[in-house]
Amino acid sequence: MRGVSYERTGETSGALADYAKVGHQGDVRGLLYSANLHIERGQFGAAEADLGRLKSMGLSGRDRVIQLTLIGTLRLEQRQYMMAAQNLERAIDEGSAFGDPTVRGRVRDAQMNAAQCYFHLGDFGRAYDHAVAYAQGGSMSGRDHYTVGLIAYLAGDFTTADAHLAQADANLVARAAEILDDPSFGAGSGEWNQ
Repeated sequence: MRGVSYERTGETSGALADYAKVGHQGDVRGLLYSANLHIERGQFGAAEADLGRLKSMGLSGRDRVIQLTLIGTLRLEQRQYMMAAQNLERAIDEGSAFGDPTVRGRVRDAQMNAAQCYFHLGDFGRAYDHAVAYAQGGSMSGRDHYTVGLIAYLAGDFTTADAHLAQADANLVARAAEILDDPSFGAGSGEWNQ
């Protein structure tokens, strides 16, 4: 928990040192926290090592959902979209059995990341399904609204697209309208959140 405190105050080196210490003692959570922080920092080799150690531990339940989400997130960052989607789908399926906030948060992460995987794979229907499920799960940032709106637009659901783009980051919407060569993209509302 000291590592978590370090991480929350921005002392990532202290956090990683504590996670490594308990991880070497076989603490599953220490390895999960370490993998997550390594992914956030773009240290994919270190994240791969953490997740590799977890592979032999035979995780189940909540820890398995978190492990699958982290594997999928790492593969997404590595642009291995099909492998990412497979792990994220498994995380979503296995996570549906749990109702606690931690697992619900990881399932939401998996839904958004799966939406991005399918977007990159050109499967806008499956991307849309995951994006809408993510949107129904709770609060969203302007970037999240942009992602859901863009995916809904590409899937042909312009009503949902406009609703989310109206709450999206204005700069992202403007840039996408230019790239898509569609001045009506995001024009459903004149006021966007910054």
